[in-house]
Formats: sequence, structure tokens, C-alpha cells
Amino acid sequence: TNLIKLLKDENINRFIEKVIENEDIEQFWKDEVLVSVLLSDYSDTFFENFQQELLSADSTLLKRISFLLRIACKKADESPLEQYNLNIDSLTTFSMFNKPNGNGWKSFIKFVYEHMHILDIANSNIVIPVIGDWNKKQPNNDTTRFSTLLALNYYNKDYQSEEVIQVIIAGALTIEEELTSIFNIVIESKNVDRESRYYKLIKTIII
Repeated sequence: TNLIKLLKDENINRFIEKVIENEDIEQFWKDEVLVSVLLSDYSDTFFENFQQELLSADSTLLKRISFLLRIACKKADESPLEQYNLNIDSLTTFSMFNKPNGNGWKSFIKFVYEHMHILDIANSNIVIPVIGDWNKKQPNNDTTRFSTLLALNYYNKDYQSEEVIQVIIAGALTIEEELTSIFNIVIESKNVDRESRYYKLIKTIII
């Protein structure tokens, strides 16, 4: 409760803004402030308050948050370690044994989804690594639906990388209606040419 009050306080907002923008402050301390917010339950408030900065043309803040989510906002995923009786102390450094941690992931994905008409394909290199990490570990929830729809949006804009396809497949159960519609379009048009839009996606799903 105290934290959300602080984040809504204009003085605190100005403090965070000054920390982020001040070139005399070391990047380490800027990152510490951002990570603290991203790990908290009130990161949504931060994204609301700093919408203008996050949507700036150079995407500096959005890019930094993407980086920090993937580096500093993860925790050990104990499920595969327990399944194979592996030593957690020796394996936590490997990304495959880590999973997203903190509300910042949900806030980031929701924010990008709600503003994808502004954050176009030029921002894909910032967004795709985040939604990729999320969908690998969070197969079925509202945020996964947002991230999967983002990936489908990129795919439809001819950004048809293997990474985008894997994000879609990982979250396929959350967009069954959209995928069914795509299959129906292909079946009705009988367009199975290699150059057709959905060839790569459908081929990957079927195989």
C-alpha cells in the first residue's frame, strides 16, 4: 500500500524521472531503481505514469526495461530441477532453468499490447525476446494471450522469424479462435504455396 502511494506521488515520479534522465548518475543506480519497480506489485502504475517516456521515438527506456526483465527479473525454475534431481546451486545461471519473476513482465507485455499500433515492427527486437521468455514458462494465462497476439501481429506484418513462430506455438491454446480462423482462411483459399503468408506457421504447427 505504501509503495503504490509513493509511485502515485508526483514527487516520487519526478525523482524516478530525474534518476533515469540524469547523465551524472551511474547506470547501475538507474537500473536498481527500475528493477525495484519491476519486481513490485505496482509496476502497472509505473507504466501508466511514464507512458510518454516509454513511447518515445528512440525507445531508450522501453529497451532498458526489456533488458532488465530478462537479466534481473528472473528466478530459478525448480520444476525441471526437481524432476531430474539436479543440483539447483550449479544450474541457476542457465536461462533454461530460470523463469520470469515480478509483476513487471505482465506490465510490460500488457503495455506493449495496448500500444502496438504505436510500437510497430521497428520495436520487435525489444519485444520479441521478452514475450519469448514469458511464453516458454507461462503457457496459459491472460498475459500469455497478450504476448501470443503480439507475436501473431508481428507475423502478420511479415516478421516471420522462427522465434516469432515459436512464441505463437507456445501460447497457441490462448488464441485458439484466431488460429482456427487462419486455418479456415487457408483451407477456403486452398493457398498452400510456399510464398503464402501462413505457410511457415502452419507447416511448423503441423510438423
